[in-house]
Amino acid sequence: RAMIHILYVDDEELLLDLAKLFLERNGEYLVDTALSAVGLLDSPDIAHYDAIISDYLMPEMDGIAFLKGIRERYPDMPFILFTGRGREEVVIEAINNGADFYLQKGGDPKAQFAELSHKVMQAVKRRKAEKDLLESEQRFSKVFHANPAIAGLSDLATGRYIDVNDAFLKRLLYTRDEVIGKTSLELNIITPDKRDELIQALRTNGHLHNYETKIRAKNGNVLHVLVSGDIIRSGSQELLLIQAVDITERIMSEEALRESEYRLRSFITHTAEAVILIDEEGGIIEWNPAAEKITGIPEQEVKGIPIWKIVSQMIPPHRKT
Repeated sequence: RAMIHILYVDDEELLLDLAKLFLERNGEYLVDTALSAVGLLDSPDIAHYDAIISDYLMPEMDGIAFLKGIRERYPDMPFILFTGRGREEVVIEAINNGADFYLQKGGDPKAQFAELSHKVMQAVKRRKAEKDLLESEQRFSKVFHANPAIAGLSDLATGRYIDVNDAFLKRLLYTRDEVIGKTSLELNIITPDKRDELIQALRTNGHLHNYETKIRAKNGNVLHVLVSGDIIRSGSQELLLIQAVDITERIMSEEALRESEYRLRSFITHTAEAVILIDEEGGIIEWNPAAEKITGIPEQEVKGIPIWKIVSQMIPPHRKT
């Protein structure tokens, strides 16, 4: 793994040398040193460090002033403050200004630098974890809000919405203020029975995939949707992520097709005209009751047979020339 690059600032040159020697001996750290904090805040090199260790009592700029300047420019930079013994007020001020850790000077150097190494590692790992979490949340947020499907994030226990995406607001005709903090039941988006059914399926299977149901928009319009859902754990809180693909147009098209087919079937069955349908190969696929009556040939005798064979049977013998 890559070495952790540290800047250690202290006006005691002996401590700088000892810290550098001790921290670099295991190959985990690369330590740069400076005898003063003056001018460091304006250095472009500061941004490249993984952590900063600073003495408190230094001429011209003390450790607290240095910390404040670092926090203004680099809010996420791990910062460990070295203090002299008996400076509790400095410790309080350091913590109030965002120091990750503090360490009091004195005692056995070996034990002291081992503790310093431990605190640096803790601070770097914690900042990395926070950064990774923030980046993960930002990626999730981008995907969540850019999702063309209707999506909502709610507290599993209470059902109250924490966030919804633009597709949710656009398709269900709500504003964000109308939704956040409310439940799907309070907004009449889904019935209590359907929600219980969804939650039960989620708890049983751990997830939900393409569950077909109906939801209601603010204006009362009913949308046919395919719902997918997952339970997400955030600390001790369980969140429910629901995504719904609107298939209303597909359902309406299918219903219209069924109605059209029903009307066609009704016409074919009840018309007094012979209706014969053939496929691309010439095979008979439809032979309605009127065709049976007019030709005297039952449907079961002609299904699948090439039309020219049946036509030849229907031509009077004297016309077969």
